[in-house]
Amino acid sequence: MPTQKGPVQAGVKKGQSKPEGHDPQGKKTQSEPLSTGDAISSLQTAKVDGLSSKESDTTGTEKTKAQLKAERKAAFEAQRAAQLAAQGGAGKDASGKQEKSKAELRAERRALQEAQRLAKVQAAGAQVPNAAGEDVIDCAVPTVPMGSKGLQKADCVKTLGVEAKKQPASKLQTDSAKKATKKQTNDTAQGDLRILSHLHQNPGTLDHLRAYGLPNSGIHPEVLKVGFQIAKGVLSGSNSRCVKMLHAFRSVIMDYRSQANKRISQDLREQLDSDIEFLRKCRPLSVSMQNAITFLKGHISEIQDSESADEVKENLVQCINNFIREELFLASKQISTLAFAKILDDDVILTYSSSSLVQSVLKNAHEKGKRFRVIVVDSRPRLEGLEMLKYLHSLGISCTYTLINAISYIMKEVTKVMLGAHSLLANGYVTSRIGSSQIALVAKARNVPVLVCCETYKFSERVYTDSFVSNELGPASHLLNNLPPSVNADGLKDLPSLTILNLTYDITPPEFVDMVITEKGLVPCTSVPVVLRMRNAAVS
Repeated sequence: MPTQKGPVQAGVKKGQSKPEGHDPQGKKTQSEPLSTGDAISSLQTAKVDGLSSKESDTTGTEKTKAQLKAERKAAFEAQRAAQLAAQGGAGKDASGKQEKSKAELRAERRALQEAQRLAKVQAAGAQVPNAAGEDVIDCAVPTVPMGSKGLQKADCVKTLGVEAKKQPASKLQTDSAKKATKKQTNDTAQGDLRILSHLHQNPGTLDHLRAYGLPNSGIHPEVLKVGFQIAKGVLSGSNSRCVKMLHAFRSVIMDYRSQANKRISQDLREQLDSDIEFLRKCRPLSVSMQNAITFLKGHISEIQDSESADEVKENLVQCINNFIREELFLASKQISTLAFAKILDDDVILTYSSSSLVQSVLKNAHEKGKRFRVIVVDSRPRLEGLEMLKYLHSLGISCTYTLINAISYIMKEVTKVMLGAHSLLANGYVTSRIGSSQIALVAKARNVPVLVCCETYKFSERVYTDSFVSNELGPASHLLNNLPPSVNADGLKDLPSLTILNLTYDITPPEFVDMVITEKGLVPCTSVPVVLRMRNAAVS
């Protein structure tokens, strides 16, 4: 059995001396009254002695396990009681010195560390701001013994000789907590914006374009007009922006005057580069605009030095007209013809937002005698579906108008979903107006076919899998406009903890799209690389 520690032994064996301060009868020999610890120890000793005597009287054999366990338990309880009594008494150790608590030792260490820190600062000739963050004070560091309770504020004196102001500790803690909370809130808001810092933020104004309106800016007036319309949101669709841009470039080429010391191709390219840079600052170029610019620059690079300026301008203008006619108008007509076969009588077709190509498809089907109904789904803040609704209503097509928050309910009536596209990526993902992915997802859950109408000149070689790699941020104020009178949004955009996110496009996975209708035919989303190879081979 292990040796039990403590002021009282578990039992008295033969040949051992009895505990000090007790006679054979178990009475205390000292004249002072019994303390709590001594009384408990005597009681425990008596119990153990009685147990031992009872054992020796009843049987002469060795102690059983239960008896040994009882002895150990009694000795442990006696030792525990003695320790509690010693802690509850005078609290002094054998040397008579008072034991220090953990809090006191911690305070001493903190005071010593503070004294050492101030000594280093004073030795370096620096100045230390006080706890309230007010004036700068110069601290004289006194010697801090281990038993002291730390430095007093009176030990730190301002350089002007005035005693430092004393503030309650609770106020200092409150101010520090407020500052920490405010800093954390600002950091959180900045972190949210930092994630999307690479995206273009549309300010919703023309203030950043004022310098280009000067006469010496070098930008053609037609390009300025188109750029301002794009920046203000008058031209928002990818097709309309591309057509207006090509019309402006056509005006630039027609007004071009050749210079004797420069090649025509080089001079034209420099002029177009400055115009393109201006349009890019108005709003990021769409995939359709980028492909049109690549097409135009390719023809400019083929200009021969032997050609005159008039011949060059005539050829380039003809190329622009052919591109608009073939890639947009003829492509739209062919897509409308192919989509007509997919529209049946009594169909309920759901469209989202506004698309010029979808308008052409529905107009062609209605003029050819198809009987169908259209559900126009719209979303804030642009509410572009109103334009689609007015156009279809002018044609005499039966329409239903709803917002995107009711899409799960209205999808029960839909037989087909027909969407437009901003671009089609090489991995089959469809870039379209924000909310299109949600429409396709709900349609997929309801087993409703999703048809995407897209011209092949919108096909891109890029690969994205989310909406944060490449996107546009609309003005934050647009989300807080056009609200019901009962909603008070004043001051919301000024909150430091609020980040208003107004994305323009989203990405729809190819699993949610059943078919893409192009002028080349009905193709799956995954056939984008094949179509791009065919286009490149035709151009070369």
